[in-house]
Amino acid sequence: EHFGYLGAVRNTKDKTNRNLELLERQVAEGVDNPFLHFNLGSEYAATGDVTRALTHFERAWTTVRGAGRLSSDGYAPALGSRYVHALRNAGRLDDVASVGDEVLEIFPGFTDIVLEQALAAGDPERQEALLRRCLQMGDGPSRYSATVGCGTYRPLVALAEVLRRRGAVEEAEET
Repeated sequence: EHFGYLGAVRNTKDKTNRNLELLERQVAEGVDNPFLHFNLGSEYAATGDVTRALTHFERAWTTVRGAGRLSSDGYAPALGSRYVHALRNAGRLDDVASVGDEVLEIFPGFTDIVLEQALAAGDPERQEALLRRCLQMGDGPSRYSATVGCGTYRPLVALAEVLRRRGAVEEAEET
């Protein structure tokens, strides 16, 4: 078992800064490929630098999509998920819906994406419908490196909050 990328271990060993230094050195040396940008985006996301993370995820997604490799590159589902998550964190909520739909076309049943769309939805009715869809779908397939809970407790908690805000307190409590 490998625990080297658990938060506490990462922080103790300063792995993020080490990784960023190595990845940025590759960029300085002229390396330019989508996997490098995926990794840079992932490291910047881990530091909370949403702007830089989003820049690299966008670049990687556009390149892989343009090359028609989304269904064959093993990291592509994680890239799609992290890209949509970064869009939501950056407040680009319309893009969460459209890019999320694009990701779902390529990776159907990827509940993580539907949950991101639900959390970004401004319309409470749409949000409720998407959260209920997550619960119907259950967690995404393991081949997508899906996050446990995106089809179970995470949308359930969010749905209870949506129902509470709507005034359906009893239904929220039952949820």
